[in-house]
Amino acid sequence: MILRVVKTALKIASLIVLFGLGACGVDTDSRVAVPTDTASTVVEQDDQQPRYNILLILADDLGYDHYGFAGHPVVKTPSIDALSNRSVRFPAAYVSSVCRPTFATLLTGLPEHRHGTTYIGGPQLGDFLTIADRLTTVGYRSFQAGKFWEGPQARHGFTDSAPLGGPTGNKKIGRVTIEPVVRFMHDTSAPWFVWFSPHMPHSPHNAPDRHKASYGDAELDDATLDYFAMISWFDEVVGELLREVDEDTVILYMADNGFVQSGWPEVPEEKSKGSSYERGIRTQLLIYHPEYEAVVRTELSQAVDVTATILAIAGADYSGLPGRDLLVPYSAEEPAFGSRSSIFATDGRDSVLEERWIRVGDWKLVDIENSDSDRLHNLSLDPDEKSNYIVRPEHASILAQLRLELEKKWRE
Repeated sequence: MILRVVKTALKIASLIVLFGLGACGVDTDSRVAVPTDTASTVVEQDDQQPRYNILLILADDLGYDHYGFAGHPVVKTPSIDALSNRSVRFPAAYVSSVCRPTFATLLTGLPEHRHGTTYIGGPQLGDFLTIADRLTTVGYRSFQAGKFWEGPQARHGFTDSAPLGGPTGNKKIGRVTIEPVVRFMHDTSAPWFVWFSPHMPHSPHNAPDRHKASYGDAELDDATLDYFAMISWFDEVVGELLREVDEDTVILYMADNGFVQSGWPEVPEEKSKGSSYERGIRTQLLIYHPEYEAVVRTELSQAVDVTATILAIAGADYSGLPGRDLLVPYSAEEPAFGSRSSIFATDGRDSVLEERWIRVGDWKLVDIENSDSDRLHNLSLDPDEKSNYIVRPEHASILAQLRLELEKKWRE
C-alpha cells in the first residue's frame, strides 16, 4: 500500500510539472490504479523534435486480406486503400487470436505470457505501466474511444476518454458517432494520442442498406453480404475520421484479430478468430508518417512493435519493452535492424495456456499444450496451412530448431 501511494504521488507530480492538472483535464481521483513496474518520470524533450499527433485505429474482426489494397476481389475499402497508398505497410503483422489480449499487449507493450491476458475471459488487466502513462510523461494527452475491456480508461493512464458505456466499451462509437473523438482532437492544444477502437466490423453485421446495395453485382450469401457491407461501413467511418486530421498527424492502422465469415469459400471457419491459424492472428499494419515514403515491408512484426513505435514517435521511453521501433530502418541516424527472424505468441482460455506458436521465416510451429497434435506449417508452400509438415521426417531439423527458439522466447 505504501508503494502504491508513493507512485501515485509521483505520477500526479509529473502531471503538474507537465501542464498543470486543470489544463490537462485529468481527474486525479479517477487514477485508482498505478503501475507496479516503475514510477513514471518526466523525459526531457528536444525542442527541435517534432511533436506529432498520433492516431491509432483498431478494426474489430477483420481478415488480413479483406481489403481492396490487399487484392480482395469483392470487398470495397476505398478509405483504407487510400491510407495504405501513403503508408509504410507491413502485411506480415501479428496479433492475438481474439481482441482482448491484443488490446492488453498494445496497452502494456508486453506479450501475452508477460501481461497474463490470453483470452476474453478472466480478471481485468493488472497494474502495468501503460502506453498512456508513458506518453503522459512527455506531455501528451491521450484519448480512448470504443471497445475497451479493462474498466475505466483513466485507471490505465488515459487523460481523456469517451464514456465507457459497458464492460466491453462504448458500442456507439463509430456506429452512431465519432463526435467525442473529433472534439478532443480539435480542442486539444497539447500533442495528443487517440486510441480509436470501434466495435466494427464486429457483429452485429447491420450495416445501412446503402452498403449492402454496393455489392449488388456480387454473388454472395446473406451472411457474407452482411459482413462485407459491415467492412464498407467501417471503411466509411475511417474516412470520416481521417478527414478530421491534418497531413502531419501520424496514423497507425491494424486489426485486433483476424476473421473468416462462414459462407465465403476462402478458408474453413475454424481457422478464423480464436485460432492460431494465419486467418486468426495476422493483420495488415499501416503506418502513415509525414516524413516517410510509402513502401511495403515484408519483415515480421507484431503488436508489441506498435506500442514501441508509437512511444518512439512521441519521444517517450520504451526501454525494457520487447518491441522495436518499426520506422528505425528509415532513419538516417540509426542503423537498420534488418529483418526480424522470429516472432512468438501464446493463446489460452480463461487464463489457462492452450497454445504457444512461433514463426521463423516461412516456418511456423504451433505447440499445443497436453496434446500430440502440434502443427508445423510452411507459409510459403502452403499459405492456407492445409498440410502438417510435422509428420515428415525430412523436416526434423527444422522442427528441432523451432522448438529451441520457442523455448527461448518463452523464457524471455
